[in-house]
Amino acid sequence: MSFALQMLAYEEEFRSEAYLDSLGYPTIGYEFRLANIKCTEEELAKYYDFVLPKDTALTWLDDLAGQLSRKLCNDSRFAPAWYSCNDLLSRPFTVNARQAVLVSMAYQLGVEGLAKFKTTLKYAANGQFSKASQSMLKSLWAEQYPGRARRHAAQMESGIWYPGYTEES
Repeated sequence: MSFALQMLAYEEEFRSEAYLDSLGYPTIGYEFRLANIKCTEEELAKYYDFVLPKDTALTWLDDLAGQLSRKLCNDSRFAPAWYSCNDLLSRPFTVNARQAVLVSMAYQLGVEGLAKFKTTLKYAANGQFSKASQSMLKSLWAEQYPGRARRHAAQMESGIWYPGYTEES
């Protein structure tokens, strides 16, 4: 499993059975929304009564991370930061530690949510990773998810994977 995939699996709680997310949408696995229609607990039990194997969920997560990576490197709002985050030690077609932070943020916040981090993206595009890291920590996102934000900011600044993301599980 790639470190980028391990990072997402670490940050997103896995649930093998469907549940209602904080907004009332049926969800399963690593925060996979099953429908764009809110439902009740009774409807959840009636229509979403199945178990998702973890290996299947990891396959889905890997596919979604790949889709996000392609979006980020091809969208003019993110491409400058994406390519600036690249380093000479990365293998071609492999997401490195800094790029994985962008993927993780896009996964959690959505691509449009990541687009709101204009200052962070500008600093990253200019190779100013310490300033990008500081900018991340000044956000509402950092207030709401302080642990994740600290781990991501440290990884953005250093370009080194957070140890919890690289441990075999």
